[in-house]
Amino acid sequence: MALLMGDSIFSRLLSQYRSGYHPLSEACCVSGIKVGALKALAKSLTEIPSSVVLLVGINDLTSPHDLSNVWRVYLSLVNLLLRRGVDNVYVCPLLPVANKCLQHRCGSARSQFNFWIRGLCQKRGVSVISFDHIFFQESGVKADLYCPKIKNRPDYLHPNRKGLSQMHMWLQQSIV
Repeated sequence: MALLMGDSIFSRLLSQYRSGYHPLSEACCVSGIKVGALKALAKSLTEIPSSVVLLVGINDLTSPHDLSNVWRVYLSLVNLLLRRGVDNVYVCPLLPVANKCLQHRCGSARSQFNFWIRGLCQKRGVSVISFDHIFFQESGVKADLYCPKIKNRPDYLHPNRKGLSQMHMWLQQSIV
């Protein structure tokens, strides 16, 4: 069973689909978590799963951090997992954002980060699982797969049930 590590998007996915994922996934998917905190969680794992799926959100990209530093921490997280004996590390590019304000604020950083993530597949033990085919269409982002509001605030950042269902099915097909 694969261990999911990520932010609110994986946390929401786990709230709907617990079976098929490592039981420690719940503790490793935290709303608002940033890459450095994920690395600390990876260091503290007492049980090493054979597969880990990483999906970070835009939490690191919305604060005024140096993108190359965020990337260095992410890369060190992947290397830590491999050194600790994880056989398969699956890295997921950041999901597209249907929120126009966030698209403007961090769209280029998201594109650069995803470019770097896709390059990781050349490393032994690392594979890329992209959800782009789910959330993109020729005319842009599929807004109908996102929550329009969460807690009465505009969202279009987190996938809704339909989007999470498609993510879950794709993960189940993609994880060896």
